Amino acid sequence: MARPGGVAAADRWSVAAPLPRGANHVGVAVLDSRLYAIGGFVEQNRRPHGECFSYEFGADRWAARDPLPSARAGGGPVMGGGVQSAVHEAFALA
Repeated sequence: MARPGGVAAADRWSVAAPLPRGANHVGVAVLDSRLYAIGGFVEQNRRPHGECFSYEFGADRWAARDPLPSARAGGGPVMGGGVQSAVHEAFALA
């Protein structure tokens, strides 16, 4: 379990809230103390999806974000200068 401020106990894994949408090849990035999970494949790499979620460490919860304009998987987002524009731009050419 995370300590206040979102810092996990040293040298120890802990269980956190599960990602609302199970997938693989999910784009992951951190911005402003939140973890973002963007797109990914479902059905054993057969179908990408465009859902986006952010994880709040201190509260141990995921929140749905605006979806991508189209389904994407396997991208490597770079965050900065505004979440939505950065996320959509990162996957525009994927």
